[in-house]
Amino acid sequence: MSRAKKYTKDEVIAILEQSEGRLSPVSHQPGHTLAQHVLIADHHLTDRLVAKLGISSPNRPIIVTPSGTVADKATHREIWKEINPGLNSATANKDFETMYQDCVGKAGAFRDLQQAGIIGRYVLNSSTGQTELAKLDAAASGTYLRVKIVVSMHLLESVEGNWKMRFAEKGNDLPHLKEFNEAWMFVDKLEPEGIHIQTFFPVAG
Repeated sequence: MSRAKKYTKDEVIAILEQSEGRLSPVSHQPGHTLAQHVLIADHHLTDRLVAKLGISSPNRPIIVTPSGTVADKATHREIWKEINPGLNSATANKDFETMYQDCVGKAGAFRDLQQAGIIGRYVLNSSTGQTELAKLDAAASGTYLRVKIVVSMHLLESVEGNWKMRFAEKGNDLPHLKEFNEAWMFVDKLEPEGIHIQTFFPVAG
C-alpha cells in the first residue's frame, strides 16, 4: 500500500493513537505526540519549562558546578566513566538523559485532538508531505527511514482567521493561546506498510 496517499482526519487521528508509546523503528524511542503535544494539560505544559532532576546513586552521582548549576552531559559522562571502568559513552549519555530532563524555553500543544487531526491531514496531504512520504515508499524493503515534514499554515483557513495553539514560555509561563504558522511532523517507515508518527507539533513564529 502506498504511503504517499490522501489521508482523512479520522485516519490521521487513528495513526496518532496507534503511534503513541510505540517504539520507533528508527530511533527506538516511544512515539509521544499525544502525551506532549495534544493531550498534555496546561499545568504540565508549564512544567516543561522547569528542569527535572532524577535520583543520584553512588555510581551515577549528580555533578554540580561551583556556581550551583547541574553540570552538562559531557562532564557527567567523563566523571561517570572514571568511577565506572568499562562504562561506554553511549550508556553514560543515555543515563544522563534519563536522570536529567532539561527544561525548554517554550512549550506548545495543539488545542485538542480534533485540531491535531485537521492539521495532521493538511501536513500529510500537502505537496511537501506527499513528496516526503514518497521517499518512504521508495526505500528498500527492510530498511528504516525517517522523514521530516514542515508545512506553513498560511494556506489552510481557520474559522478564527488564524490557527492558535496552547503555549507557555519563560517570562510568560501562564498557558495562553498563541498563533502558530508552521507544523512539524516526523514520520517513520513501518514494515511491511504504513507509517509511524514519532512526534508532531505546532511551531509559533
